[in-house]
Amino acid sequence: MAPRVTLQCGAKLVADGASRTRRIGGGQPSTTRAQKAHEIAPEHLDRLMDKSAPAEEQAIRKRRLLKGPEEFRDVRRDRGER
Repeated sequence: MAPRVTLQCGAKLVADGASRTRRIGGGQPSTTRAQKAHEIAPEHLDRLMDKSAPAEEQAIRKRRLLKGPEEFRDVRRDRGER
């Protein structure tokens, strides 16, 4: 059984991975690498997710990890206006 991933643990995993990415030019990740990360992240979270939690709770946790905390979503530099 896979270990249970809490929001804090998941956020740390994402932050650790982001700190290891190679930066090109003005400090932004390359478009190709960003697209690849965007594709891989949901699959990776599925493998780490707590399988004993209800499907709805798993979806909520996954969405929160992928989108980030609500209070910070509008200040992200890598996201356009919504």
